Amino acid sequence: MAGPIKMYAMRPIVRHDMPVTLPTCMYSLPIIQGAIDGDGVVTAAKSNNGTTSSASVELVGEQNNQTMTMALVQQRQEVILQQLEDLKKQMTAIRDTLRTSSTTSCAVNAIKGNVKNTSSCDSLNVKLLPTEISINVNPSNPPYFLLLLQKMWKNKITINIQSYIHSTVTQLPENTRAFVQSIPEPVTSSNLTCLTVRLIWKTIGVNQLELTGARPIQGEVNLLRYLARLTSSLNYNDNIEMDSYLDTCYNISRSKTKSERLPLFQRLNKKLGKEKFIFGDFSIVDIAAYSAIKQTAGAGEVNVGMTKWMNNCEAYN
Repeated sequence: MAGPIKMYAMRPIVRHDMPVTLPTCMYSLPIIQGAIDGDGVVTAAKSNNGTTSSASVELVGEQNNQTMTMALVQQRQEVILQQLEDLKKQMTAIRDTLRTSSTTSCAVNAIKGNVKNTSSCDSLNVKLLPTEISINVNPSNPPYFLLLLQKMWKNKITINIQSYIHSTVTQLPENTRAFVQSIPEPVTSSNLTCLTVRLIWKTIGVNQLELTGARPIQGEVNLLRYLARLTSSLNYNDNIEMDSYLDTCYNISRSKTKSERLPLFQRLNKKLGKEKFIFGDFSIVDIAAYSAIKQTAGAGEVNVGMTKWMNNCEAYN
């Protein structure tokens, strides 16, 4: 074939310009077709006779309002995001300023002799510390660790100790009565966080900390671990070696005979060496070991080196 076949023209069957008579028995629908101009505004479509129906105008107006509302929402969202970004920068600057101020304050106190260990001052966090705790205490095991804890936290936390006797206990032993008498009077300070410790002398196996909605924490060593992690203090590095010596302190508190305690005392003495405290600086291990030895050691069980260390713990200020 040389080329395309020419087709003949057909007369139109349907004419779109012819008027259409609509039935009156049906309801009419608005014209929803329209066009969007360059500014994003929807214009109503006109009918065949060039007029625009009121329903179509209302619909187009609603669409335009929605478009403008979305634009306003998007603009407001961008403003809020920018404000949040500025707030984040301000909070970061404040945090860095406070951190620098805290470090400087601790360094100054260390120079003046008010703080023995600056790391403990830097890391002490009182936000998660409860205002009150209750400890069930065996009358035979006074919690001597609280007296040392008062000294270590004296610049940050005021510990008020209250003593109560449970109905299961008829009389406190002599050493326990001496401990109760050595408890300092309650002190209130608007500048320091206050922690109220309620000691309940009760016939139980080991000392335990009662927690609301949870199982009690058994043993002073675990109680000290809880407080150290809660406040990020007591020079507790949460490492294997320190936890190992804390377990030694727990075994001392649970020992029944001199032969059981002897190798445990020797391990602490070997670690202490010629240092002032077991890990160099006064830490959670010193507090736990002091309390455990004070509770269990008999006459002649503690050698000269350990006795000197215990005096250092009592003199810590």
